[in-house]
Amino acid sequence: MSRSGVEAIVSDYFARLRRALAPLPRSRRDQLLEDLREHVTLARAGLSEESEESELSVREILDHLGRPEDIAAEALAAYPRRPSRRRALGLATAAAVLAAGGTFAGIAASGSPPAATRTDAAMVPLANSDCSPATDAATSGGPASTLTSKATEVAHGMVAGNRWSLWSARGQSGANGLEDGGLVLDGRAYGLCPGFPNPAELELADVGATGIVYGVIGYHGLAKVDLYKSTAGTFDRGTLLPAPEVMLTSGVSFFIGTLPKSACDYPSLELNAAAKEGSSQHNLGFGRCVTGKLVEITFSQGAWTIHR
Repeated sequence: MSRSGVEAIVSDYFARLRRALAPLPRSRRDQLLEDLREHVTLARAGLSEESEESELSVREILDHLGRPEDIAAEALAAYPRRPSRRRALGLATAAAVLAAGGTFAGIAASGSPPAATRTDAAMVPLANSDCSPATDAATSGGPASTLTSKATEVAHGMVAGNRWSLWSARGQSGANGLEDGGLVLDGRAYGLCPGFPNPAELELADVGATGIVYGVIGYHGLAKVDLYKSTAGTFDRGTLLPAPEVMLTSGVSFFIGTLPKSACDYPSLELNAAAKEGSSQHNLGFGRCVTGKLVEITFSQGAWTIHR
């Protein structure tokens, strides 16, 4: 196919995308289009120099990127958001992985100097927890009304003698709704968004003789969740810890369970999660432990794969 024909395929794709993104504010729409154009340019440049660019190769790149209507739906569902603290892979890395095999693998870290690049949430075909904490270690344990007045209860139960209820922020759904909502333990509000770039999120609460661990897995459907003792800055799987209860809530997995010892006795945890559409590792380090509050997260790194 001629180069003009290949360019026509790309132009048609972005024309469809621009129309689908029309409801977004212009600045947001233009930034998203610019990022995705850069992704396509890098992916086309990554084609083997020995093989001529063809209609098939360009369509494969666009197919891996996703249907314009699906990308727009993801972007529209994610807007508006509070300022994000998330950082992840640059577009060049994402483009190389997508062009190579149709699977997106991400890795991000916090606790050491953060990466300078990021990729737009619309490039990731799942709710990738693009949130900022509503309650963090310092503000956790406050009155439940600070959370429940802006959210709807979606689940409840008992853990280690503590009554809990899970809340989803009004007007949102899936992992985003849960993370912008949160957890209530015995009438006190606790966050569900550590603010780190991983589809699998975890919080550790010091509310009794045994630590309470809970979180959300952003992959759609019921996930398998394993917890291990670990060392911060690694993905080491040490002693396997008791499996938490996992339940399907708002289309994603919420888990909650207890640890054998006090929350203060776990300087690091490894969270491994797997669902039909992807898997994730999350390594966390914990610091100051205050009774009745979330344990401060001092280090976080994650690696994940999304199956197409």
